[in-house]
Amino acid sequence: MTARSPKKDSEIGVKELGERMGEMMEEFRAVREELREGFKEQGRKMKEEIEDLRREFREREKRWKEEREETNKQKEKMEERIRNLEEKMEERKEEKKEEERNGRGEVGEKMRELERRLKRKEKEERRRNIVIRGLEVKEGGRRENAEKLLEGIGAKVKAIEVKRIGGDAEKGREMVLLKLENEEQKWEVMEKKRSLVGRKERITEDLSWEERRMNWRLREIARGEEREAGLENKDKDFWEGLKKEDVLVMLETWIGEKGWERIRGRLPKGYEWGVQMAKKKNKKGRAIGGMIMGIRKGLKEKGTAIEVDREGWITGKVRTDGENWSIIGVYAKKEGMEENVQELGDRMEKKEEGRYTIIGGDFNARTGQEGGRIEEEEGGGLGEGRRSKDKKVDREGRLLVKSLEERGWEIFNGNVKGDEEGEFTFTGGRGGTVIDYIIGEGEVREKIVSMVVGERVDSDHHPLEIIVRREEEEEGRRGGWKKRSRGVWNEEGAKRFIEKIGEVEEKEEELNKEWEEMETRITEAIKGVEEELGNKKGKVGWWDEECRKAKKETRRKLRDWRKKRGEASEYKERRKEFKEICKRKKEEENQRWERKVEGARREAE
Repeated sequence: MTARSPKKDSEIGVKELGERMGEMMEEFRAVREELREGFKEQGRKMKEEIEDLRREFREREKRWKEEREETNKQKEKMEERIRNLEEKMEERKEEKKEEERNGRGEVGEKMRELERRLKRKEKEERRRNIVIRGLEVKEGGRRENAEKLLEGIGAKVKAIEVKRIGGDAEKGREMVLLKLENEEQKWEVMEKKRSLVGRKERITEDLSWEERRMNWRLREIARGEEREAGLENKDKDFWEGLKKEDVLVMLETWIGEKGWERIRGRLPKGYEWGVQMAKKKNKKGRAIGGMIMGIRKGLKEKGTAIEVDREGWITGKVRTDGENWSIIGVYAKKEGMEENVQELGDRMEKKEEGRYTIIGGDFNARTGQEGGRIEEEEGGGLGEGRRSKDKKVDREGRLLVKSLEERGWEIFNGNVKGDEEGEFTFTGGRGGTVIDYIIGEGEVREKIVSMVVGERVDSDHHPLEIIVRREEEEEGRRGGWKKRSRGVWNEEGAKRFIEKIGEVEEKEEELNKEWEEMETRITEAIKGVEEELGNKKGKVGWWDEECRKAKKETRRKLRDWRKKRGEASEYKERRKEFKEICKRKKEEENQRWERKVEGARREAE
């Protein structure tokens, strides 16, 4: 017997590997079969769910159809009922007419008489009542607070009944009805309620709806209709100041069609006027925007009209000393800045040959020191084009500057005589900015004698005033479309002038300041003499001497701030006080009108 040789390790490993692979294949087939059964089960369930959804959808569609049919039936019934009611109403109208013709309207007459009696009774009950609006109700109750308020205005009355009829309880203020002992006590309160000027509380009569409506109409007649904000709310000095200009543009007037009818008579005579009406964003809102341009008669180019075809743009054409000018006013809103810049570019490119064009207005854009004329210095570099107290450049400003630079136009603010420092054109509660500009080509810049940011304090925007050189300057009038007052220079006028101007001591170290003060006093003296001797008129409305003095002091603070002799906070504080004085004066005037209305109504009763 021959002995076998032992098996090699490699042969044993291959056999075991084959066995393991066979086992793995069996396991794989088992798993695959299990998955196949699972997929089949899931597919069967999904089919069942889909079928349930289809069945539910068909049922819903059936219900919807039935509901639509039911709705249509109800609609038809309602239409039928409406037709029947309309027919009955028409029949009733005919019957009523027939009764009136036949003298059988006694029932209606009795009803009207009963209604009149009820109104008279209600009126008698209301005669001794007053209503306090905005009463602050603290600890102690509304009766104690109401009596304390009446005692504070000096009214010695006694309330029989006090009850809340409205107001805002969360803010602690209510509308309260007080029933007094007699009518004399009520009129005592109404006479003394003027002491409430400046407070939040208001005292009125207990009026019915018809009486309130009549009261409102009488007040409208007495006040010449309710005054709007904006241009209609300007003081006497504003209207007088307009007469000094040859061409003027007013922006954000808030003037609609009714407002224009009211103020056109207040505008200076001797001008041709164009207006772009303010518009409402929605039915309930008030009209916003609006522009007015005035051109002194004789300056407007013949055969032209002031153009107001595009919102936010107004254009007038002027001819003087053989030169043609286009004056364009702009009010650019931030939300439509791209469109306004595009319109500006189109107008710059379409400028007529031989015509000077000035564009000015509120661009709502901050340009810093950019957008001015670039000048070459001796060393070959480029000099600063313009100066500005507002150093910031925003997105709108970059759009504006880019459009100007592409077409060779420039901003004149901080770039011409009179505004060398680039004065703030807007001074609001958060500080000063430059957002109002005068722009044009270099040839227009050479025509400008001076440009000044005005000192008006009745608006956050200060006016931009420019004087343009004419070809033939009049003696004593250095170019520009300006009007100067000569004053009244008779013997009495000269005497008054000397009294008003006083003595001005010239100190060498303060010569400039003394001269500015002297110039102001000269102007005020001339104006005072004219008012006293040349044009005596009574004061109108709420504007009085206190308002005039407050406005003068506010302007002085503004001037000091600009010339770095004072702080911005001093000007803002003084301007706030000036506004509060004007507000108080207006409230007092409103109280006077209300008393006149009450007197007229009492006489009518």
